[in-house]
Amino acid sequence: MQLLVEALIGCCKHLNKHFGLPSRGDAYQTILQLCEHRHIDPQLLPKLKGAIGMRNAIVHDYLNLDWGLIGAVIGNKQYMVIQETTEAICQKLDSPTP
Repeated sequence: MQLLVEALIGCCKHLNKHFGLPSRGDAYQTILQLCEHRHIDPQLLPKLKGAIGMRNAIVHDYLNLDWGLIGAVIGNKQYMVIQETTEAICQKLDSPTP
């Protein structure tokens, strides 16, 4: 989960640069900016924000993780939205800059 979310964040930073948008200091602001400019579907923002929060918990608060929640995310394949969004961003990065 951690690596998948970090891949998303990294790709989002590259996409901001690709479209000439300013660099943002944190992951949420990076993704929010892409949603505001319609490079990512704004309806995905709550799920992506939750993924960032889960990544932060895994990295910084690993002794207090809610393993039931993590198990549910994996069991229900809720992580697929992260993978699909990352793949869509990679396709945009492969296209010429508008």
